[in-house]
Amino acid sequence: MPGQPPGDRAVILACSVRSLRQYVLDAECACGRCVHYPLQLMAAGGLAGMTVASLIVQLRCKNCGQRPARVALLEYGSAGMPRTTYDGSARASGWVMMLVGEE
Repeated sequence: MPGQPPGDRAVILACSVRSLRQYVLDAECACGRCVHYPLQLMAAGGLAGMTVASLIVQLRCKNCGQRPARVALLEYGSAGMPRTTYDGSARASGWVMMLVGEE
């Protein structure tokens, strides 16, 4: 059975990357590029103390250089993969918390 998101949008954005390291940020650009950012790797890479909001502000698309149009926090599934895709279609059970963009 899937868990619950670790709080509402405002709480998640104020959390440190370290405190949410078991989750994945999923970013989608208006150009169509979609990237998963495992917060575990971001924390290990020296960004542990940064807030999720600060991290999102720094994200840029490698295709077009723009900020992501949508960013969501995803629950991890087995083997470190997100349990749901960005559009909400299930790979298995899980949840998606939209942080930036439309729900």
